[in-house]
Amino acid sequence: MQGWNFYVPTITQAMRGKEALRTAGIRSFVGRNTDMKAGRGCSYAITVPNFGEKAERILLEKHIDITRKETGQ
Repeated sequence: MQGWNFYVPTITQAMRGKEALRTAGIRSFVGRNTDMKAGRGCSYAITVPNFGEKAERILLEKHIDITRKETGQ
C-alpha cells in the first residue's frame, strides 16, 4: 500500500472529506472497507497518494471523524 488511508464511519463523511481535499488540490479516492477483524464492521477509507499530513489536517479542520489511519511506504 502506498499513500495514506483515513477510515471514516459513513459514506457521507467519506464524500465530504473527498470534496474538502479536492477543493484543496489534493487527489483522493473513496473505497469501502469490510475488514470485520477490525472490530468496527463496515467503514469507508479515503485514500490519499500524497500530502498525507496536509490531508489529515484538512480533514480534521472540516470535522471529518477519522476513526483510524494507516500510512504506506
